[in-house]
This record gives sequence, C-alpha cells and structure tokens, in this order.
Amino acid sequence: MFVGRIDEIEIVRAMLSAPPGASTSIVSFHGLFGAGKTTLLRKIRSVVEAEGLVDAIMATNEDIAATTLPEFVYALASGFHSLKNDVFRPQLEETDARRRRYLEIAGQLGADAVPLLKRVRGEQLSTNGNNGDHQVEADALALEVAIKSQFSNRDDQRLTLDTANVVTEALLVDLMTTFFPLSNGSSLEQRLAEKGRRRILIVIDTFEKITSLVNPWLLESFLPYVYQKRFGDFQSYRTSHLPDHIPVREFFDIRIIVAGRERLSLTDHERRWDRYRDAMREHRIGPFTNDELADFLMSYDFEPDEHLETVAQLTKGLPYLASLWVDVSSAETAGSEGAFLNALAEQRIFWYKSPEQQEWIRSAAFLEWFDADALRCFAAIGDDAPRAFEYLRNSSEVAGPSRAHPGKFEVHEIIRLALRDATMQESGERAADYREAADAFYNAHDILAQFGAEQRFLLRRLVYFTRFDDVAIERHFGGEAQKVRDVLDDASNIIVNDESMRTVEPDVRRRLARYNRCADRAH
Repeated sequence: MFVGRIDEIEIVRAMLSAPPGASTSIVSFHGLFGAGKTTLLRKIRSVVEAEGLVDAIMATNEDIAATTLPEFVYALASGFHSLKNDVFRPQLEETDARRRRYLEIAGQLGADAVPLLKRVRGEQLSTNGNNGDHQVEADALALEVAIKSQFSNRDDQRLTLDTANVVTEALLVDLMTTFFPLSNGSSLEQRLAEKGRRRILIVIDTFEKITSLVNPWLLESFLPYVYQKRFGDFQSYRTSHLPDHIPVREFFDIRIIVAGRERLSLTDHERRWDRYRDAMREHRIGPFTNDELADFLMSYDFEPDEHLETVAQLTKGLPYLASLWVDVSSAETAGSEGAFLNALAEQRIFWYKSPEQQEWIRSAAFLEWFDADALRCFAAIGDDAPRAFEYLRNSSEVAGPSRAHPGKFEVHEIIRLALRDATMQESGERAADYREAADAFYNAHDILAQFGAEQRFLLRRLVYFTRFDDVAIERHFGGEAQKVRDVLDDASNIIVNDESMRTVEPDVRRRLARYNRCADRAH
C-alpha cells in the first residue's frame, strides 16, 4: 500500500499540467535503494491515468534486462499505454523491425563485435584521458571499414554505426503512425489541426542499471529530436508524408520522469545534462517520516503506538526495510516457523545483489561495527576488503554510520539479526566460521588500532616469528627492514627483549596470530 509522498505527486501534477515549453519537462527522482522509488512511480502512473493528465504513457520496469539500445527502445515502446479512446494500441512496426535487424547484424558480425559496438557508440563508460579517446576513434574507424565491407545496404550500415538516431527516428515514425494515421488523402498538417499535439509521459525506472546504455541516447539523440529537430532532419525516413519544415515538438509534447540512485545531472561525467537545466527538476526521495511510517504500519494493521519506535530504530525509515519488517512480522503472526521467516528475510535482503555482494553483506552482518580491516578477516573477502568496504559504506540500504563507534559503519540491525539467524539455520559450521572471524578481529583490534595501516601489516608479519633479531629482520624483510625497526620502536610496550633476541609479548602474539589465521585463510 502506498503512503506519503504527497510532494512528489504534486511535482508531477505541476509538470504535466503546465503548457509546453513553459515549465519543467523532465523530473528526476533520486534516492537510496529501498527509498520506495519504484512504488512511487507506480503511484504516479495510477494518478496520471486516473486524472487523464497525458494522452499516453511509455514506461520501463525496474527489472528491464535490455543489453542493446534497440532492445531498450523497443521495451520502452512496448510499455505504451494510451489514455485516449481514439488510440488503443501502438504501431511498433518500425521500432520492432530495427530491433530485429540490429540483432541479426550483431549475430553476423559475431559475439566479439557487440562490446565494440557499445564502446564506439558510448553506451559503455569510455576510458578517461586522451589515450582512451584515441582508442575509441581507432575502434570506430576499424568498425566502420569492417561493416561497410560486409554490409552493402546503407540502412544496415547506418543502423549499426548510427544506432541511436536510427532507432529514435523509428520510434517517432511509429508514434506518428499511431496518433496521426493518414486517411482519405489528408495531410499530416490537417491531422495535427484536427487532433492537436499529443502529450506523452515517458517513465524510466532503476536508471542506475541502464545509465551507460540510455544516457548517451537521451542526451545526444532522443531529446534533440523531440525538442529541437524537424522532420526534415531525419536521415532514415525521408518521405513526402513527413513535413520537412515542421518540428517534432509540434506533434508531440514529451514529458519525462527518471528514477535512480543518483541525481540525473551527475550521471554524465561530461555534464551534458546541464543543457537541460532549465527544463529539469531533481528531487531526492528520502526515508519515511515518523508520520508516514505510522501510516504505513496502520495500512498493514500494525498499531503504531506499539511498534513505531521499534520499527523506526530497526529500519531508519527506509520503506524497503519497513516492508521487510512487515513481511516477516506478518508471517510470524500467521504462525510461520522461524526457518521460513529467516529465509524470507534473506531473500528480500539479497534482491538484485551479486553473489560477491551477498557474501560481503553476510560477512559484515556478523560484525557489530566494521571497517576494511574487520572485513579482511572473512574468507569470502580477504584482499578484496577495500572494495567490499567501499561498497558497503555506500550502500545505505544495507549499512550506515555506527552510532556507538564514530568513523565506523554497521549493518542495519534488522538485516544483521536476520542474516545471522539465516546463516545459522543453513549451516551451523559456516555460521561458526563467520563468528570466529568477527571475534578474531575484535580480539586484536585494540592492538592494531594503535598503528597505521603499513605498521599493522608489518607487525602482523612479525608474529610469525617465535623470536627474531636484526639478522632475521634483514633476511626476511629486505628493503622494509628499517620500517620494521621503526615499528619495534613504536611498539616497545608489546615487544619483549630476551638478551640478543626479541619476541612479541605472548598474549599479543596469540591474539594477532588468531587474526592472521582468519586473514590468511581468505587468500
């Protein structure tokens, strides 16, 4: 059930109620995973449909799996829904034909050509710097020569080398056929006078999944066509039926809503979204307020007076976590066994996570707080600790700053408890390994925290020696010998001198050796 988000609905109403060219035509909603962006888009669509604010909607879902631009544009067009009685279904012959022909060409070129096509067209993030730019130019030239030698048809050549513009023109031609079909010898100008300009809302969800594919298309092709170009600018569709002198915007008033984790203006490193600054509004989707959270709980028959404080603490107001709490609590009330509840929670937590990310989250869940050094102890992480830490600290739907340990991070309590129970349920031995890694880190932390990263690493290596002297240091540490001596000076309180030999104080050595066993196992 949808609650709150009144401001966001009003932003959309204002955009769709304003005349063409007079106000915002692009709205970007951005927020953390779990903030409820997909649910908000569903509500927006229902409001737009109920109030008849546009003539048609074209939308993509959060689970879109398109890997090429023609597939994405076809998926977007297939999400067409007319709100007017004179149009029931879209005519997608050109968009579909271009998609199918593109896939045929890619198949003939071979699997190795598809990544190259994406790279040349900028659908994937290009290498920064001049060397990367030169490589793209060289790849483009080589690809153009190869395609022209293999495909003599100019339409095929252009579809392959200028894909974005070709599929944009195909989509617009299909929209013209859908809304302004020619009959009885009438012209398009006459049809436009009869029917009027058509307002279409385009809704793109989960933009972070398709940014590198869709951003260049929007910025360099689709938006210029619908806002600036005339039909006379079309290259693949030059017919007497399309009036050369009339801009596309005279037929279609396009409004766009994009939802993703980042601000739309920051998704392009060349700052090309700045061209549309006056036409774009960016709005952050934050967690539920306490009032919204109370409404959410009541919508599922949970009494806010009994549960609000607990749920707010566990979920930080994130709708995703609040929904997880409701699902688990409802199942528990219905008499479901703990095994089912834990499996349900684990499944929800790991939605859209790669196997690697799942292991990072599970490992961190066994820690009360974590940093990169803590994660290093887990077998599934090891030397990937810096990557895992960067992912976790930037994934606010999973973790956040630790309240008890400033500068550190912690997995949200509701996730922490659920994953510990689920892991124990799946394998007691596996859960014991996670607990051992966490205990080994905490047991050694007060020692390691006294030193910098490089010093910690050298001190851990010293623990492998029962005893050592300067000769051993020179032999085993080589060019780092002086750094080791500096560590010994700084760690004099935990170093025991035994005549000409030295050793790490026994309790310290035991604790660091335990840490090393966990860290070494992760290699």
